[in-house]
Amino acid sequence: MKVFTLRGRIPNGEKKTIIIDDGRLTHGMKIKEFHVWGVDFDSFAEMTLCLNEENVGSQFDASNGNQIAWAAQAGAAGVPTTEHFSLIDPNHVIVQDLVINNFGASVGNYMVILEAITLSDDQAILALIKERQQDDL
Repeated sequence: MKVFTLRGRIPNGEKKTIIIDDGRLTHGMKIKEFHVWGVDFDSFAEMTLCLNEENVGSQFDASNGNQIAWAAQAGAAGVPTTEHFSLIDPNHVIVQDLVINNFGASVGNYMVILEAITLSDDQAILALIKERQQDDL
């Protein structure tokens, strides 16, 4: 099992592609952990992981098939940030792109822990259909 970590910082109101399609459809990644935090105690981080840059949304939306993971951390003036939330849809495999969307009120940090997996041709086709959200084919 190969594990990869992606981490960085993203300004509020922006999205960033953090995994780019490598052309190998039988090579996939599963999200194991998704963490976000602000740059200081007063920050509030809210981010989603999406399968493409279209329809990333501006809030947590479980009905949006493009969003596959959600995370937030709240901060208050001078108080350590201990309230956090992270939820990952376990049924998604990333075969092409992964986009992080920061719709929080401030700059935020993120860390995504992924596991590399090998897919059969049939599994790759199903993962691609899920990435396309079935309704836009």
